[in-house]
Amino acid sequence: MPLSSTVVGCFPKPSYLHIPDWFKTSHSGTFTEDYNRFLETSSKEETEDLIKRATKDIIDIQAEAGIDVISDGELRRESYILHFCRALKGLDFHNLFSKNCRDGACVTDVPRIIGRVTPRESEAWVWKEWTFSQDLSPLPMKITIPGPMTIINSTEDQYYNDDRALGKVLAEIINSEIKALVSAGCRCIQGFTWDGVIGRGARERKNPQGTGLAAHSFIALALNLALNNLTIFRRSAFLMPLSTTVIGSFRKPSYLQIPDWFQPAYAENFPREYNRFLQSFSSTDIEELFIRAIREVIEIQSKAGLDVITDGEVRRENYIHYFCRKLNGFDFKSLCLTSIRDDAATILLPQIVGEVSAQENEGWVWKEWKSSQVLSKLPVKITLPGPMTIAHTVVDQYYKDQKVLGAVLTKILNREIKALVSVGCKVIQVDEPVLMRFPDEALDYGIDQLSTCFDGVTSPDVVKAVHLCCGYPTYLVVLGVVKIASSKVESVEEIRSRLKQVLTVLPAERLVVAPDCGLGFLPTDLAKQKLFNMVQAAKSLP
Repeated sequence: MPLSSTVVGCFPKPSYLHIPDWFKTSHSGTFTEDYNRFLETSSKEETEDLIKRATKDIIDIQAEAGIDVISDGELRRESYILHFCRALKGLDFHNLFSKNCRDGACVTDVPRIIGRVTPRESEAWVWKEWTFSQDLSPLPMKITIPGPMTIINSTEDQYYNDDRALGKVLAEIINSEIKALVSAGCRCIQGFTWDGVIGRGARERKNPQGTGLAAHSFIALALNLALNNLTIFRRSAFLMPLSTTVIGSFRKPSYLQIPDWFQPAYAENFPREYNRFLQSFSSTDIEELFIRAIREVIEIQSKAGLDVITDGEVRRENYIHYFCRKLNGFDFKSLCLTSIRDDAATILLPQIVGEVSAQENEGWVWKEWKSSQVLSKLPVKITLPGPMTIAHTVVDQYYKDQKVLGAVLTKILNREIKALVSVGCKVIQVDEPVLMRFPDEALDYGIDQLSTCFDGVTSPDVVKAVHLCCGYPTYLVVLGVVKIASSKVESVEEIRSRLKQVLTVLPAERLVVAPDCGLGFLPTDLAKQKLFNMVQAAKSLP
C-alpha cells in the first residue's frame, strides 16, 4: 500500500481479562499495587490462556480493519512502562512512592529504584513475548518497548540520583532486548519516548466506549513520508501559514571564480585552490564582487517570494572551512588526504596543529551578516557550522579528542552567536549534519555542545535553527520539497500534492517549506525555477 497502517500499541482489555491497568478508572492511581495483588492471586496458567484468547481477538480486529503492521494490544501489561520494569532488578514494587507525573496530569504510585538496575534473567526476555503473539498472527507483529527517559520519569530513583547515569544503564538493557528481538525475526520495533504526553493519552483512551467508537477504530496511521534533510526550529518567527526559506548555499556566478566543493574540478582539492584564490585577489576587488553576487542572490530569492533568505554563502569555499580560516591552530597549507562521511568522499583537509582560538578579539560573523542584511528588505538568515561537523571535517593532530575539541569550538561559536544577536540578527542556523551520523557521540556530548552554542540567547524574537538530516515532532519543521540533486523541475501541483500529504499529519503552523539542501549544485536558472514553483505551491496552501 502507498500508505502503510499500524497502531500505536495498546488496546482496551476485554472484560474477561481482569488485569488491573492504568486505563481503568478504578485502578488509575493504585494500579501498581493492584497488579501486585493480581500476580499473587491469579493462576499463571489460566491467565496465560486468557491472554492467548484476548490476543487472538485483538489480532482479528486489526486484520478486519486492514491494518498492515499490528500489535498484541499489550494485553499482559498493567502499563507499557512498568511491565518492562518488573523484569529488572533494583526496583521495589512493594514500597511505592506517590508521584506527581506528566507535569501534574496525574498522581500515581510508582516503584522506587533502590539498587543497581540489571535484568532479572540472564538472557533477553521481550522476544519471547513477541514470538508468542507473532505465532498467532498471519500479519507482521510490532513490539513496543518504553524508552529510558520515560522509564526514569515513571519511577522514583533513590539509588543513582542521576538521570544521565540511570538512562545509560537503561539504554544498554533496552539495546540488548532490541538486538535479541532482531535475532528472533522481529522486523518492527517501537520505542516509546513520549514523556510528557503519555498521561493525557491515557485519560483519552481509558474509556473508549464513552467515545462511541469500536475498539478497532483506535488505529494510528503510519505515513511513510520521505522527509529528507529536515531542519529544526525551536520557535517560529515566520508570518505565513506556510513560510519559505533556503538552507544556505547558492551556486556562485561565473564572474566569482571561488573554488568550492560544489565544483567537480575542485571537489578533492578545494582548500589548496582556495588558498591560491586568496593570494590572487585584493580584498577590495573581491569584496565588490561579493556584494554584486549577494545582491543577485537576494534578488533571486526575493522574486521567488521567499520569506527568510540567505546571502547564498557566496564568500565561502564551503560552510565549514570558511569559518575555520578565522581560527588560530588550523593549518591550511599542510593538508591531509582523508576519507570522510563513511567513505562518501576523499578530500584534502586542514590540520589542527595548535590550540584553537579566534583570531579576532571580537566576533566577526556579524559583519558578514550585516553586509548582506543592509542589501535586503527581507530577513537574512546566517549559517554557522556546528562543533561536531567541524571536528569531523578536519584532521586533529593537537587535541586528539573530539569531545575536547568540540568544547573549544562551542565557546567560539557561542561568542559569534551572541554577537549576531546583539547587532539584530533574528534567524541563526547552526549546520550540524554530522550529529546524526554518530549517535553515540551525539548522546555523549554532541547534543549538549550544540545546545551550548545558543547559551545566553533568550530573546523570543530570535529563531534558533539547527540543520540536521531529520526532525522532531515538537519542533517547527522545515520540509525539503524540491530536490537539489536533480535537474528535473518539480511542478507546482507536484509540490502542492506533497505538501497536502504532509499537512494531513502536520499542522500548517509547524511547517516551513524549503529545498532539501543547499542550492550550490544547481545552475542559477534551474534554482530560480525550482524556488518559484516551490513558493507558488506554498502560497496556495493550506
